[in-house]
Amino acid sequence: MIDVADNLMRESRPGDALKAYQAAWQKLQRQLDTKQQVWLLLSIANAAVRFGDFGEAFEALSVLPEHYS
Repeated sequence: MIDVADNLMRESRPGDALKAYQAAWQKLQRQLDTKQQVWLLLSIANAAVRFGDFGEAFEALSVLPEHYS
């Protein structure tokens, strides 16, 4: 799932990548270790910024200090 989203980002399709990263977060969050969770949240934020959804980027980044500091 994450590889698909990464490929969408490489193809300059941040909106589709954002949806794919969000789906990966919903499905895989509990299966990922802490480092992988942080990277996925950063990927969500990156895709959101590139797509122009700054609220979603802020939301993804705000989780980091709450749960991963």
